Amino acid sequence: MFNVSGIAQGWTDSPLTEEGVAMAKQLGVSMADIQFDKAYTSLSGRAYETAEYIINGRDIPLIIDKDLRETHLGTLEGTPPGTDTRSTERIMDYEGGWHDVGGESMKDTGERVARAIERIIDENPNGGVFLVTSHGGAITGYLDYLIGYHNAAGGAPGEKWNEFMGTWKGAMPNCAVSIVKYKDGVYTVETISDVSFLGDLAPTP
Repeated sequence: MFNVSGIAQGWTDSPLTEEGVAMAKQLGVSMADIQFDKAYTSLSGRAYETAEYIINGRDIPLIIDKDLRETHLGTLEGTPPGTDTRSTERIMDYEGGWHDVGGESMKDTGERVARAIERIIDENPNGGVFLVTSHGGAITGYLDYLIGYHNAAGGAPGEKWNEFMGTWKGAMPNCAVSIVKYKDGVYTVETISDVSFLGDLAPTP
């Protein structure tokens, strides 16, 4: 809801829109045959709701992990459109981000989400298939943490990163699906921002 109204939303929460609910429900339909062993979610209601719609009544444990939250925007949380005239700069400032207003950077967020994923691996020594619902900025930061394609000199994504992200060029559509596999200490990013699970509701670039 805050995305639609332009209100700064990181740790601040807002409900899903009707469109967001429809998209989450479609994920539940498209993923009905995937046998998730457990589901992990950000504590933000919008991510938790999304996980519930995907699980759709199946007997899958749903575990909240606060480290899966979106990037913290500091004192700009919940502010109306136009309050932060440097919003694009902050996103591109990989290491600085929202530090000057008491928030996080994309680097901070990626490292935080990485800790959450590492806990999931440690807590499930026999492996499995896990659903993780988080947020666009958090997922982007995490994937960048794994891939290491960010341009450290200028902070903005480099050409390799844009090429890897494909059509979306680093923008993470709502309800897009990314797949990461882990085996023997190695992470493999198989899919980034796949919207095919959304069927007719899939956004276009």
